Amino acid sequence: MRDIRGDLQERANTIKEQMSVAHSQFEKRFEQLKLEHQSRLKNPVAELEAVKLVMKIEDRRLGLRPEVKLAS
Repeated sequence: MRDIRGDLQERANTIKEQMSVAHSQFEKRFEQLKLEHQSRLKNPVAELEAVKLVMKIEDRRLGLRPEVKLAS
């Protein structure tokens, strides 16, 4: 019977390389998705901040107290 440890080690190295490539592809796609997500949120976040600002102005104009937020 022949010693197959070298063949097994070669196979293990090939699998590790495949895993590394898959992980790199995942990381690249994940970064792309994060950038896309941030881009999509930019306008709604700006609009929300603008609405909050107008609400504060209206509250002051009407003499209302700002809502008190309790620490959680």
